Amino acid sequence: MDNKISGNFYFDPDMEIFKTHFPGHPVVPGSMIVDKFISHLIDSKTNSFKKIKIKNFKFLKFISPGKYSFIIEQEKDFYKCMLFKSKLLVATGEITIELT
Repeated sequence: MDNKISGNFYFDPDMEIFKTHFPGHPVVPGSMIVDKFISHLIDSKTNSFKKIKIKNFKFLKFISPGKYSFIIEQEKDFYKCMLFKSKLLVATGEITIELT
């Protein structure tokens, strides 16, 4: 993995969760956002990990299902994760993955 990667995450509006979270005004749960970052990091590194630490995740806006861009920057001992709608930062946090 390079020191910085970018791409897009898509949260499908037809997913069952969006019928109840929240009816008439679907909102992507923070846990789904974090899961997308973790899945991307694990897929890009290895499926063999010992421990994952999540730190300082902040959800700055409620986000609806749809397409969002992301950037993951490798710092010294963690990955800085940022999620954007257009150029507006909507979520940020840190993930540490300890490999086996």
